[in-house]
Amino acid sequence: MKPKKNKFIFINDTTNNTPNIINNYNDNEYIVLIDYQSYINKISSSYKNMSSNIIEQFKKDFTRAVYKINNKTEKNIFMFIDYFEFLMVQKNLIFSNFLMLCTQAVMGCPLELLYKTIYNKNIYIGELKKNNSPLFFNIYNKNNDIYFNIKKTLRYFYINNKGIDVTLNFVNINIYIPFSTQEKIIITYKILKNK
Repeated sequence: MKPKKNKFIFINDTTNNTPNIINNYNDNEYIVLIDYQSYINKISSSYKNMSSNIIEQFKKDFTRAVYKINNKTEKNIFMFIDYFEFLMVQKNLIFSNFLMLCTQAVMGCPLELLYKTIYNKNIYIGELKKNNSPLFFNIYNKNNDIYFNIKKTLRYFYINNKGIDVTLNFVNINIYIPFSTQEKIIITYKILKNK
């Protein structure tokens, strides 16, 4: 009998395989490894008519995110698509699989894991109040390898008795996706105090 594969692993556990993100200021960084195929399957299942829905979602997301190729910002959606479509053909990779990782659906699993760490039902996770932090995609094509570094900053907040949302702290989420090698995906959560 084969050993059961973990779909995700918390590297620095506290108890019950779930980090205590809200109250643990001494150890404010958490690393999670996720099986590549599990992560991709979850994203692809959110698209009914795969190819056309992925392209439509990407077009919507392109204007509200920041896309970089090897640290250089690309603002022209057609240049971005042409570059990577050609690259995928060259490397015999599936363009729609690549493109779905360039949509906001990439945040689904990291947010789901983050919500599982909240024990207080009155705590929420959301966008920043001011200077909304866009989703940053930095896609690297180096040494015959394609990989993603994706970043987003969110906040923990609660609603006080006057109905005003009050920020408790911030969380930087970094996602490393080894697209070519399909090794484990690394998600890092860094909790920052609200000043």
